[in-house]
Amino acid sequence: MLESYRGQPGGGSFDVRVGRSLADGSRFKAAVSAGWYRVASYGALAEEPSSPYGVLTLAWPLRPGDPAFRQTLQLNVGGGGGRFQRIDQGWLPSQGAFASLGVELAPNLGLSAGWVGRGVNASLSLVPARGVPLFVTLSGVNLDNSSNAGRAVVLSLTWGGSFRTATF
Repeated sequence: MLESYRGQPGGGSFDVRVGRSLADGSRFKAAVSAGWYRVASYGALAEEPSSPYGVLTLAWPLRPGDPAFRQTLQLNVGGGGGRFQRIDQGWLPSQGAFASLGVELAPNLGLSAGWVGRGVNASLSLVPARGVPLFVTLSGVNLDNSSNAGRAVVLSLTWGGSFRTATF
C-alpha cells in the first residue's frame, strides 16, 4: 500500500503477491511468485498503469559450513507490464524483463544490483539494530542513464518485515 505523506494528495494503491517454494534444500533454494502492483488505486496513482509480473528466485549459501553467517547469494529473473516495461524508441512501452543479483556482505548488510528494463539500479541496505525491523537503503537509480529521467540517488528508511526470501 502506498500513500503520500508530503502534504500532496498523491493517492494510494492496493498490491497483491503470491508465491510458492519450488526447492528448499540446505545448499539451494528456489521459489516462484506472481503479483500485481496497483490492482486498485486512487488519486494520482489511478492515472498510472497497473503492473502484473512474475519472478523466479534462486538462492545459494556462499558459506554453507559457517553456522553464524552463511552469506546468501540471490538471483531474481522475471517479467511484467506497467512499471516493468521497457520504453522503446518513440516512447512506446513494451513488455519488460528484469533481473537482479544480491549478496549479503554481513548479517545486517546487503548489496544488490538490478536491471528493470528502464535502467540499471544498485542498492546498499543496512539493518542498524538486530531485532528492530528498520531498514536503511541507499540506492543509485538509472545508473546507466538509459532513460530521459536522469540518474538519481535515493535514501529510504523502511519500517516493516524482512523481504529476505532465502534463509539457510
